[in-house]
Amino acid sequence: MSEAPEIVLTTYRIVYMTASDAIPDLAWKHLVLQTLPLSKVGSVLLRGHSKTTILQMPEINCSIYVTIENNTNRILKRGIAQTDHRDSGEWIGFPPFIEAQRKVEFTLRENAWFTGTAGAFAYDVGITRQEKFSAYIMDGYTKRNSISVDLPSPSLCILTFSGKVDNKNWYPSSVPPSGHPVYVSFTLDYNPDVECRFEMVEISAYSDHPVRNSSNKLITANHILWSPTVPSRYIDKNRGSSEPNIFSHNFKRRIDQNSILSVKVKTLDIELVGTHVALYGKSRLGANRIIESGKFTFKNIDVPTTVLARVTSPTKSEKPFSLNDDITWSLEVLERSKLATCIGEKTTRLELYWIATSLHPAFKAYIPVNFLRNILPAKDKTNASDEFYQVVTKKVFSDYNKCYDTIAGVIHLVSQVEDTDNRFSLWQPDASWFNLDASGGRFHLTFYLAQDATSKLRGPGTLSRYVNCMDQTAMLELSCSLYGGSQQTSWLYQNPFGYIKTTNLVGIKNKDNVLIDVNNPYFGTNPNFANLKTDNLIRHPVKFHVYAGRTKSWDREKDGIYDGCIGPHVGTETIDKYLANALDTETTLYKNERKARECKRPGTIDDTSAKTGVTGIDGAEVLPRSYTIPPLEEPLSRLVDTTMSNTVGPLAHVGWAHLPIWLNGTLGDAWNVRFEQVSVNETGTQGLWLISNDNTSDSHIHVHVNVVSVIGQDGQFDMEGSTAVVKEEIGSVLMSTARQDVWMSSTLPGLGGVCLRYADHIAAGRIVLVAGNIVMDIRGMTSYEALLPYALKLFNRTLCSDLELLNDSPPVIPVLQRQAIRMGTNTSDSTTFGGPELKAGIIRVNGIGTRFSVIFSVSCKIATVNAGSEEHGVLFDHPIIEELDNGKGCTVECLFIANEIGRHHVRVCMADLETMIGAMSDMEVEVFDTPGKGE
Repeated sequence: MSEAPEIVLTTYRIVYMTASDAIPDLAWKHLVLQTLPLSKVGSVLLRGHSKTTILQMPEINCSIYVTIENNTNRILKRGIAQTDHRDSGEWIGFPPFIEAQRKVEFTLRENAWFTGTAGAFAYDVGITRQEKFSAYIMDGYTKRNSISVDLPSPSLCILTFSGKVDNKNWYPSSVPPSGHPVYVSFTLDYNPDVECRFEMVEISAYSDHPVRNSSNKLITANHILWSPTVPSRYIDKNRGSSEPNIFSHNFKRRIDQNSILSVKVKTLDIELVGTHVALYGKSRLGANRIIESGKFTFKNIDVPTTVLARVTSPTKSEKPFSLNDDITWSLEVLERSKLATCIGEKTTRLELYWIATSLHPAFKAYIPVNFLRNILPAKDKTNASDEFYQVVTKKVFSDYNKCYDTIAGVIHLVSQVEDTDNRFSLWQPDASWFNLDASGGRFHLTFYLAQDATSKLRGPGTLSRYVNCMDQTAMLELSCSLYGGSQQTSWLYQNPFGYIKTTNLVGIKNKDNVLIDVNNPYFGTNPNFANLKTDNLIRHPVKFHVYAGRTKSWDREKDGIYDGCIGPHVGTETIDKYLANALDTETTLYKNERKARECKRPGTIDDTSAKTGVTGIDGAEVLPRSYTIPPLEEPLSRLVDTTMSNTVGPLAHVGWAHLPIWLNGTLGDAWNVRFEQVSVNETGTQGLWLISNDNTSDSHIHVHVNVVSVIGQDGQFDMEGSTAVVKEEIGSVLMSTARQDVWMSSTLPGLGGVCLRYADHIAAGRIVLVAGNIVMDIRGMTSYEALLPYALKLFNRTLCSDLELLNDSPPVIPVLQRQAIRMGTNTSDSTTFGGPELKAGIIRVNGIGTRFSVIFSVSCKIATVNAGSEEHGVLFDHPIIEELDNGKGCTVECLFIANEIGRHHVRVCMADLETMIGAMSDMEVEVFDTPGKGE
């Protein structure tokens, strides 16, 4: 075998090339490459040549020279750094980090002949953003030069580059396809089309007044309005937020002075650290910013910063108002006049209210959010020039689907006239449906606003539509009280009132939904009798009337009069002008011998007196009610004595709290409970049910049961005290109607004893039965005779068959015994105390807004629980009731919230599930404030 020919190089070195490119007639067998100085000879074995060939080849540098200029505030962290294979080059000076605002240079140096260089590298862009830019570059000996660059889009940063070979011109966004070496220059700048990012973390606020949400949760003091952890938790369907907030407001000040939200927000990009920014929110209802923070800076990346954001629109309001909407949040980068991008949830549901600093006593324990939503809707369509009392009076008259009852007192001759418009086929009597009498009382506010889900008529108040003057004045009083201060209204009772001039009555409209003229308020079901000639004998007067005065103290010389039942009257008249405009003083009916027994004369200012008004809502009041019912005239006073003559034992009827369970078995499968409310206070337990037959439109029956249980100083049932309260309750029932000649007494078939009921000539049914300490009031349908069979079934179903309960011995009072005290409401961080802490007598709570609970063991099953303190320094949230395994008792955990610093007397009331007899337990709670402890 002949010796392989050599290629001898003197001042050059071999770089890989194909035979066709350099020596067309040569075929390479193999290449031996030696690492030698350039003056040495490298050898190449050739096939097919017998002589030595000397190739003169110029030196070629195939390295890649990289420059990166970082014009951002980010620190770039090196990611991958690799070559195609081991002979493709070696990275020299490749930095692990590139500091902000720095320029670096590094090289991919060739490390072999005939190979060229090729490699890839990457840098992470920032700390938390999952972005990086990468590049692949080739300086090829036998292949074309190439480059590819990748940066996710959209990106906060933008990467530009240019390339060249040798010392020739730069090519933007490419490299020349041939030539050596390759130079590439990268520049990283901010993308002008992409914003920095931020994230909403939490929104909280301080509720100046306690509010109970639609899930019956009590909200007060500091609370979270929104969090992205479970954002749906903070949305109350399409009605608002599950965490509403109330700001107390002085209506002469700017809104932003006390409308503060605490917002936690964080930046996800280092560019925003140290940069001046401002947070703001916009509502769907308008394009302007309505919530704004001041200028602030982020101290760190990815760490929440707390800023105070204020409601800035409107700037002022002379009326209570609300903001109930989805708020979209933005972050403005002030130095660049650009907006940052919100990552994650950027829209939050907020429900905020601005009402007076001082509240109606009935709202001291809480304000129902449904009441606020109806009185202060987000989209207020009222006349901006109307003062708040005028706005409220018009709302009470028009917005709650209420309708004056025109039936009570109407003789059957009138009610049997052909009904030309079934709009007036009413079944309610002219009496308060909401637990009020001429002096006021505990107002069933939730029942008043309840909606009928099955009715074609939508909106608040559709479940129980029919009202009298007491119901309307109660709603008016509570609504006006949101303005607060000395401007709270007075409850004015006038007896006699008289025949009314032609006017409008709440909800009395024709088939075209237009209010009709009325001067005969009890025209029955036929509107042809609504507006009669002045001296027509069919006309009926209003025996007494209730309306509102401008101030609580009632200045009869200056105060305007507000009437949400007749008119309406919106405070533009003093009482003398109001009476002159409302009463018909010219009719001869006052002197008519037949009509004189209804009303002998028109009322005057001297017949008007201020009464207590609303004393509580929904039975939540713990303190005893102040009964100030006007003295009853004959024959009402005699009816009270007759009704109280029943000698039935104190627990003649039991099981009322189970009514939803046994209703179908008693009245039939078509009957359903449409509304239920059971409440307890220190004088007894009240149950309210509205039931109806799905197959009959006029079958609504209202059941109200009051089990009076006054507890004496010895802790035992006080029958004498309970009887006195029962007598007051009967008086309240009699005074709940604007007419007093609707009542009579009767003996119920099969039950014995005397009941109070509507008279036979009344086109509505009502039966009131007293059995010892129990007052049972059942009403509805079109007459006493129509109601009677259903009432008898209800009475008989609850009639006690236990002879021991029917005897004269006092009923058994539930035994309440404190077991433990728990600070905190979450099981994970709560602390439970017993032993010495229980025996100490005083429960000490650190800080306003602190939640704690008291656990009781109870000797029986419980129907309902209530609690409170006189000045509402401790608020009752809700109970947790767990029945014992033996079925003979239960444990009740009562959850409280500290509301005011100081010592507070707290009373807990519970009602026996079977008998509805109440029991009480008193305790002292001291709320103190540790300096430095956050609220």
